[in-house]
Amino acid sequence: MKQDHVFGTWAMDRNGLPSFVYDCNEFQEPAAQHFTTWGHDNTHYHLLGNSCWFGIATNHGQLYLFDPRRGFTLVGGDPDATLPARSSLVTFTVEDQGGTKWEDINTTSSQPLTRRVFGAGYFEKGIEAGPLRIASKILFPAGDDPAMVAECSVENTTNTPRRIHLDAAWNLFHLPLSKSLIVSWNGRNRYQTGGALNWLLRFAVAMQRLARADTDEARRKHSGKITFTFLEASGTRLVAIPRHVDAGKHDPREPSDINRHCKPVVIACIDRHAAPARIATAHPGAQRQVPNARARAIMSYEVEVPAKATVTKRFLLACANEGDLDPLIVKYAAGYLERDMQAEAAAWFKTRAVTLDVPGMPWLERETTWHGTYVLSSMFADEYHGLHRIPQGSAYLLGHAFDGSIRDFCLFSYPLVFMDPALAREFLKLIYTCIDDRGKITYALHGFGKKLVVPGIHNNPSDQYFFVTWATAEYIYMTRDFQFLDEKITIKDGEGGGKELSVKDLLGRLLRYVMSPEIGLGEHGLVRVRDGDWNDGISLMARNRKAFIKDGESTFNSAMLLFSFPMISPLVQRFDPNLAGEMGSMVERVRDAVDKTWNGKWYYRGYDGRGNPLGDETLYLDHHVWLLQNRGLPADKVERLLDSIHAVLVDRSRCGAAIMYPPNPRSSILPPGWDINGGTWHALNSLLAWGLRILDPGNALAFLLRMSMHNRSEQYPSIWYGIWSGPDAYNADDAERPGEAFYHASTPMCDFPFMNNNLHAGFIAAAIRYAGIEAYHDRLCIDVSAGEPFTFKSRLANIKKEASRIEIEPGQAFKEAFVLEVIVPEGFGARSQVDVEPSSQGAVAVAGSTVRVRWSPERPVRRITISRG
Repeated sequence: MKQDHVFGTWAMDRNGLPSFVYDCNEFQEPAAQHFTTWGHDNTHYHLLGNSCWFGIATNHGQLYLFDPRRGFTLVGGDPDATLPARSSLVTFTVEDQGGTKWEDINTTSSQPLTRRVFGAGYFEKGIEAGPLRIASKILFPAGDDPAMVAECSVENTTNTPRRIHLDAAWNLFHLPLSKSLIVSWNGRNRYQTGGALNWLLRFAVAMQRLARADTDEARRKHSGKITFTFLEASGTRLVAIPRHVDAGKHDPREPSDINRHCKPVVIACIDRHAAPARIATAHPGAQRQVPNARARAIMSYEVEVPAKATVTKRFLLACANEGDLDPLIVKYAAGYLERDMQAEAAAWFKTRAVTLDVPGMPWLERETTWHGTYVLSSMFADEYHGLHRIPQGSAYLLGHAFDGSIRDFCLFSYPLVFMDPALAREFLKLIYTCIDDRGKITYALHGFGKKLVVPGIHNNPSDQYFFVTWATAEYIYMTRDFQFLDEKITIKDGEGGGKELSVKDLLGRLLRYVMSPEIGLGEHGLVRVRDGDWNDGISLMARNRKAFIKDGESTFNSAMLLFSFPMISPLVQRFDPNLAGEMGSMVERVRDAVDKTWNGKWYYRGYDGRGNPLGDETLYLDHHVWLLQNRGLPADKVERLLDSIHAVLVDRSRCGAAIMYPPNPRSSILPPGWDINGGTWHALNSLLAWGLRILDPGNALAFLLRMSMHNRSEQYPSIWYGIWSGPDAYNADDAERPGEAFYHASTPMCDFPFMNNNLHAGFIAAAIRYAGIEAYHDRLCIDVSAGEPFTFKSRLANIKKEASRIEIEPGQAFKEAFVLEVIVPEGFGARSQVDVEPSSQGAVAVAGSTVRVRWSPERPVRRITISRG
C-alpha cells in the first residue's frame, strides 16, 4: 500500500467507509514528535464511539473510555496522569508455547504493532508474531447502548496446533474531569511565550498545586475518593462497582461539578467456544473494596489454536445501572455468531453520511464521509437533560472540562439536520435548555447539568442569541417541522425540579433579551459587544477593555442580526406580531449603522467604546463571513470587499483564511499569528465558504479545497493533527510555530489538538452550502446555477449535477408540504424538460432559469430530472 503521508495512508475498509492506516513508527520517526506545553510528545489520537459515549485511542495502541453521561469521566488512564497517554482500558498479551510474549501496545523499548487502523467506530491493531498473527480490535456498537466490544484474534499459520496463553488486562481507573479555568496538567511549564509572564503564571500554578487546586491535583483529589467493589468474578464475567465517597451527600438528580454517582461496570466474555477464565483482581474474594488506582483485573485463558486456523476472544464492557447489565450481556452474547457488529456500525454511519463528490477530486467524498463519522462518534447522551449533544472537543473538553459554547452547538446542529433530522431536533432542544427565564443564554456547560459561570469572562457574550435564532430557523425550514415551535422544553431549577416552556416562548424571551439594554444597540447603532461576540478575545484588541465591554459595539453581531432576524421573523410573526415588528425596525436601524462602517475596502469590526472604529487599519474576517450571506450588499462594495479578503486574508494562508491581518503587535497574551491574533479558524473557514458560494461562486470550490484536511496534509505533512482530525485553529503560516496549534495562559490547545467539531462539522456545512441548498419560510431552494458538476448525498436530498442534466431526489424527512425551487444554469433555458417521478405527483412550474415543484407528505416526489432544453 502506497503511503500518503509520513503517518500512513487512507484506505476504504471492508464496509466501504474510509479508514486511516497508521503505519508510522512513532518512536523512530522524527515527525511524530510534536510540541506541547510540557515538552515534545509522540502521542497521536483517534476517536471512536456510538451515540452514548466514546473512546479515545492512541497510536501506541492504548484505549481510553470517555464517559460524559453524568459529567466527564476518563476511564482506563494512569493514576499519575490526567491526559490520555499512559496505561490503557484494555491490553491483550499473548504468550506462545515457547514462552515469547507479545503485548498490543507500543512502548519506548518495544514496538510490536505492525498495523494500526483508525476506522469509523473502531480501532484495529496487528502484530506479526512469528508463526502467529495477532489482531486486536476495539469496537463501539451502533446505537445508544453504553457498551464497548474488545476482541483479540490469534491466527496459527503453521500446519500443527499451537497452545497459547492469552491475558486480557483491564484497567477501570476512573478520573472525574473537574472544571479547570487554567489548564495546568501533565507538568505543563509553558503558559505564555513571554518569559516574565510565563514565570509569573508558573508561580501562580505552583501555589494552586500546594492547595491541590490545579488541574491535576483537583482531579486526583476526586479520583482518590472513589473505591471499587468486585461483586462477581466468575469464569465468564467480572462485575465492579465504583463508589464515590460523597455519593450519599448529593442527590443524583441535582447538578454536580463531577460525576459522584458512578455506574457499575461489567466485563463479560461473550464468545461461545472458550473455557472459563482465571480472573485476578487486586484483592481476590467476594465484595472486597480496592482503591480506584488499583481497580484492575486480568482475565487469563489457555487456548489451543488449531493448524491454519484462527481463535478469537471477544469481550463486552458495559457500564449501566445494575438491572441493565444482564440484558446487555444477553443481547451481545446472543448475537456473537450471527451479528457482524462492525458492519452494523458501518451501516449506522453510512445511512447518516453527507457526501460531496466532484470530478477530479477523488478525496472529497472520502473526506466528507470521514468528517461525518467523527461528528457522530463524538455525540453522547446527556443524562441530566435526557437528550443527545455534540461537544466541541479538543483541549476545551479534556483540559478545561467544559463544553460549549452554545454558538458552537448551533454550528454543529446545522449539518446534523442533513445527517439525522431527529437527532438535530433533539440537539436543538438541548440548546434551548440553556436559556433562562429572562431569555439569557449560558455560555457553556460542565459537569452534570452545570452551567459555566466565570465572572468577568464569558459572563455576557452577545452573539449567541443570533446563533440560536439562525439554527432554529434552519432546522424548521429545512425539515418543515413548524410544530417544533410548540415543543415543550424543561428548564431545570438546579435542584432536580423545573418547569416547561415552549420553544416559541423561550425564543420570544431570547429575542427580547438581546433587544433590551442588557445587549441592545450602542451609540453608533450597532449591536453591543459586551464581554465578547463570536470572538471571545475581541476585547483584547481594544485599547481600553473596560470601556469596550461597557460601550463597545460589534459589527459581527450586527451582521448576524441582519441575517438571522429577517430569517426568523416569519416564525415570530406566528406567535408575536408585535415582536416581529420591533425586530423589523431594529433591522433597518442596524442596516444603516453597518453601512456607515464601510471604509472603502472593508467594514469596521466595530467601535471600541470610546467612539473610535475597531478594524479600520486591520481587516478582520469574523463579521464579514456573515455579511457575505447578505445578497443585498451593493455590488461595488461586494467586489471591493472580496478583493480585500482574498488579497489580505486568503492568499496569505495556505489552509483557509487568516482571522485578521495585520495582527495586534501590542498583545501580551497572544503572539502575532496565534489564536484570534491572526490564526486560521475552521469555524470562519466554513462560514466564508458559504459566503463565497453565494457572492463569489467562481472561487467557492477552490476555497473548499484550501480549507480541507486533504490540502492541510500536503501543506503540513509533518504535523499529525490536521490529517484525520485537529483543533479549532492553526497558527498563521508566517507566525512562530507555523501551522501548529496555539497555547496561552488558560488553554494549551497544542496539548490535545484533536476532535474539535468546528473542523468536522464545519467542513460538512461548507459542503452542504456548496451544493446550493438553502431553506426559507416558504420554500426550499437548490441553486445549481454555478460551479462544477457534482454529486451530493444526504438524508434531506440527493443532488446530481451534470453538464446537461440535473437530478434531485428529495428525502422523506419533511414534515409538511413545501415548494422545492431549483435554479438551473442559464444554458438550460426556459425550455428545459422537467420529469417528475412518480409522474402523477408534484405540480411543476418553469419560469426562466427557475423550476418549482410542489412536494407533500401525501404526494411525495421521489425524483426530479431537469434536462437541458
